[in-house]
Amino acid sequence: MIIDNLNGDDCPASDFHNIERIKKTERLRKKEIKSIQRIKLFLLCESAPEKRFVYDLNSQYSKNGLRYLLRNELVDAGNDEKLFDYLRKQGVLIVDCALCSLHKLSGKKDRRAAATICLERHTQAYLDLNPEAPIVAIFPSKCGFYKRKLPHIQGRVKHEFRFTNLTGLKDTICALTKGNSSSK
Repeated sequence: MIIDNLNGDDCPASDFHNIERIKKTERLRKKEIKSIQRIKLFLLCESAPEKRFVYDLNSQYSKNGLRYLLRNELVDAGNDEKLFDYLRKQGVLIVDCALCSLHKLSGKKDRRAAATICLERHTQAYLDLNPEAPIVAIFPSKCGFYKRKLPHIQGRVKHEFRFTNLTGLKDTICALTKGNSSSK
């Protein structure tokens, strides 16, 4: 499991490590991985906010946040069940660069550094589940990971969206998952 060997050395977000929260979110993500027949595409986001997680159905996403935005763009504002059914059928897994909530950091530079460190040390293991699957990045403005530090991941990024505007994501998913028959 990713959280077995967490290394927060030199990470700007190390003060925000909440091991119990990380265990819960990663348990939910692992459950979602098992429900996807074949991972064909990764949606790579920055990090989950402190009090909610996209795969936690008890999290509130009625007015904003990633799951709200995904429902609006992918299933015409349908419910969570329709959203997750769509993502599973398309073979899409949502992965975060960082395990800690990076919105708590004061500067974008620190957010990018923390996202890069955690992605390199920990969460790229999810992306390694299917190294041929393309990545679509969804980040807040001027956030994400340092592309030059992780060129092997950046090379897989086929499209980037700003967190606040996912217009066109459905068409992008359809285009990138068509004919991609790589396995988990």
